[in-house]
Amino acid sequence: MTDDEYEEHLRRHHQLRLSELADWRRELSEQLVRGEITYKDQDLRRLRVQAWAEASHYIDKDAEGNRIYLAGFQGRYGRYVKAGKVEGPAGRPARSGSWQSRIKHHRRIARVHGFALVGVWVSPPIVDSSNAERLLLTQLDESHHERGLRERNLAYLHHGMRDGEYFLDMTFDDAAPIANHVLSSCGSSYGGAR
Repeated sequence: MTDDEYEEHLRRHHQLRLSELADWRRELSEQLVRGEITYKDQDLRRLRVQAWAEASHYIDKDAEGNRIYLAGFQGRYGRYVKAGKVEGPAGRPARSGSWQSRIKHHRRIARVHGFALVGVWVSPPIVDSSNAERLLLTQLDESHHERGLRERNLAYLHHGMRDGEYFLDMTFDDAAPIANHVLSSCGSSYGGAR
C-alpha cells in the first residue's frame, strides 16, 4: 500500500466513524427529547467520550496554539451549539490543553441546566483565530437565518435564536460542516500541520 493509498484509507475510515457517531448522536438526542433517557444516561456519557476522542484524533491535541471550536449540546427541551476561540494572553499562543479546559467549562455549565455534550469540533492551531472566529460566527448566523426562512418560522426569524456565540436550536451536525468550511477558507493561516 502506498502512502497516498494509506492516507485515503485513513480518511475514509475517519469519515465512516464520524458518520456513525452522527447517527448515534441523532438517535440519543431523539431519546433525550422524548424523555426516554436523561442527560445523566450512560450512553450519553459514552457519546461524549467518543466525541472527545474523535476531536482529539484528527488534530495534535497537545500542540500550543490558538484555535476555534464548536461544542454541541442536547437537552430534553432543546439543543444548541457554542462556537468560540481559545487564545493565549497578550498575543501569545494558547497553552497546550486550553481548548480541553474551555470545553469542559462549557460542559459543566450545560450539565447544570440539563444539557449533555454531544459533539466537539476543534481546529488545528490557527494564526489569526480572531478573524477565523468572526468568520465562523457570521457563517453560522447566516445558516441559522436561512433555516428560519426555509421553515417559515417567524419567531425564529424575529428573535434570531442567537445569543452571542450560542446558536439555539442548531444541531452540532449542521454546524460542523460550516466550521470545516471556515477552516479551509483560512488557507495559509494555519499555525501548525494538519
